[in-house]
Amino acid sequence: MRAKRPSADTNKQTLHVTATNLGVRQALKDAVALVADMGVVAADQANVELVLGEVLNNIVEHALPHVPGAGFELAISHRPGQLCFATTDQGRPMPGGEIPSSDLPRTDVAIHDMPEGGFGWPLFLMLADDILYTRQDGTNTLEFRLPVCV
Repeated sequence: MRAKRPSADTNKQTLHVTATNLGVRQALKDAVALVADMGVVAADQANVELVLGEVLNNIVEHALPHVPGAGFELAISHRPGQLCFATTDQGRPMPGGEIPSSDLPRTDVAIHDMPEGGFGWPLFLMLADDILYTRQDGTNTLEFRLPVCV
C-alpha cells in the first residue's frame, strides 16, 4: 500500500498513499505508527489521526475522485513540540484556489435538516497551525503543523 522513500531530510518520512478509502486507512495507520515511534503522546496521536483523516479523505473524495490508480504523497517530519506535514497530489485544485473557510454549518435547524458534513475543515483549522495551500504546475501542496507533546 505504501512505500517509504529516502529523503535528504533524515527526520522526514514520506508515504505514498493509494487514492482509495483503503489506501487512506492504511496511511492513517502508518502515520500514527510513525508519530508514535517519534515519541508523540497518545492524545496527540489521536489528533494526528483526526486531522490526517480529514485531509487525506478530502484528497481522495475531491481532488482525485475519478482517477483510477491515482496516488499522492504524505510527508511527515518532527521538530521539537510539533509535527510538520505536507501532502502533494496532481488532482483537482481546491475551489477558488484556497482552503475552505472555518465557518461551521448551521445547526439551528430542524433535526431532519441537520447537515451531514461540513465540520471537518473547521476542525482541521482549529487544530492545525501554519497552514499553506499552493498549486503549481498542476500539483496541489498542503503544508501544516500540529503542536505535540513528546
